[in-house]
Amino acid sequence: MSPASRHPPDGTCVVPVDSLLDAAAYAAAHATVAAQTVGVYPAHRKAELRDRLAGAGVQRVVKLGSGSIGNPHDAMYPLHRFVNWVVDDDA
Repeated sequence: MSPASRHPPDGTCVVPVDSLLDAAAYAAAHATVAAQTVGVYPAHRKAELRDRLAGAGVQRVVKLGSGSIGNPHDAMYPLHRFVNWVVDDDA
């Protein structure tokens, strides 16, 4: 069983690779809803992988160990369900 095919309790699965191109190939082979976010280290190499990972089905590419509140998760904005949007047209 590949590491990305299971759901660990904390939702995190680390898959070490020898090269970043190996990571893109791994994502192309295993990307599913179980692997919707990929963290990249070192962070300055994210741009090299972004298009390949997106083409493999990955929805978010982040710096390894980071994430941010308010951004899409599972292809939706879950925090929108918990707020009441108020618009002031003069603001």
